[in-house]
Amino acid sequence: MKHTINQLDERVNGLTKHTDGATYIDQRYFRDRYGAYVPWFDLSTGGKTVLNIFYNPQICFSQRECGENACADIKNLTHGCVTPGYIVDYDGDDQCDVIVDDNPDWHYTSVKEVNS
Repeated sequence: MKHTINQLDERVNGLTKHTDGATYIDQRYFRDRYGAYVPWFDLSTGGKTVLNIFYNPQICFSQRECGENACADIKNLTHGCVTPGYIVDYDGDDQCDVIVDDNPDWHYTSVKEVNS
């Protein structure tokens, strides 16, 4: 977060809907879903990962250690680079944007449940 914290702005609002539900106040504080003021370093690890991905699109992050809530938020990001260990539709909206190796032939826009 030492690189990300200086980039935070109002764009952060809504990015951590499933992880922290935090609203940006300033570079030091957020308001959590219960209305309490929370310093950025007390956000969840998953919430921090979401912010790192969004604010540092030039770096590819792993979601392997993220829980279901963070994976739902990551799936809904509008930009950023992630190496998924798995892609699951945790929030139930069946929307996902996956591009593999910048190849337009490997571009997916929805997640389907596969029955084996």
